[in-house]
Amino acid sequence: YDPPINTGYNTYTSPDGRQVTIHSREPICPHGDVIGGYYDRRLGLYVAFPKIMTQTLGFRRRCFYITTSKDFDSWSPPKPAFVPDERDDAGAVARIEEARPILDVPDVPAYRRTEFYGVGVYQAESCTIAFPWLFTISGPRHPGPQEGPGEVQLAVSRDLKHWERPFRSPVIPRGKPGEWDCGFFETAAEAFRFGDEIRLYYSCTNHGHGHEKRPGGPAPDHAYGIGLATWQLDRFVSADASASGGVLTTVPLVFDGRRLELNARTHPGGKIRVTLCDIAGRPLDGWPTSEAVCGDSLRHTVIFGGRSDLGTLAGKPLTLRVEQVDAELFTFAFR
Repeated sequence: YDPPINTGYNTYTSPDGRQVTIHSREPICPHGDVIGGYYDRRLGLYVAFPKIMTQTLGFRRRCFYITTSKDFDSWSPPKPAFVPDERDDAGAVARIEEARPILDVPDVPAYRRTEFYGVGVYQAESCTIAFPWLFTISGPRHPGPQEGPGEVQLAVSRDLKHWERPFRSPVIPRGKPGEWDCGFFETAAEAFRFGDEIRLYYSCTNHGHGHEKRPGGPAPDHAYGIGLATWQLDRFVSADASASGGVLTTVPLVFDGRRLELNARTHPGGKIRVTLCDIAGRPLDGWPTSEAVCGDSLRHTVIFGGRSDLGTLAGKPLTLRVEQVDAELFTFAFR
């Protein structure tokens, strides 16, 4: 099916969530069947993630682009944000094998590939975290949809232009075969902060994307559900050091604020110490290496020679050298 050239995604507005009125005079970008969106408070932009089928690595695949607007009227040309690469395809076999008990279409190796099915986000303080939904296609059903499992992964960007996906693993664990959350995953458009937790609603099934439906409705063994994934505040990933220790040095940075806080966890006998350095990595005069940070806290205040007030250094470029022993560092922030 080739849709008319004037079709695509349109914007709508509503004063109450019930009465909906079309807003855009023409589509904001090309046609697809899934789109996500949110308002980026940090960048002051309306953001949309439209699905646009794109030819890549020998297949026409589900890919997600990004388009933004300052006023909800004029939208930027859509640019690719989530396009499967060779690393995604290399992991397809393992993802299919994990979900093998719930797949009911024979594998077709020549058909196997990875695509993206949707995108959710979380607005962190200094970046945007995305939750791309991966669809691993194991084979086709004729007639019918493609078969394969889904999963939710993690991506991050500071400017909405360059996206990094260092971890190609699920951030929401898959249930055991037969459980409601062992099959195909989707997320809400946006995760949110609730106290000291990050919460993300998601839905899932106990079957793959192409599971056969019986005449008259869903198969009796179909199960669907809505779940809630939670993380402690900003604890999506961490930089870890074993008992033998390790050192992390930041890129040069300029900060506002008066104190340094670490979101970190140390294990028994573990510790974290921070040295304030210039952009060449030389320790700053008058600022000794910090006292040891120990324990598990979202907000460790770092003390340097009895001082925590770093106000005299604000606005000046520096680097942090973080020495860790048997510890996990999630984030740092100047407050």
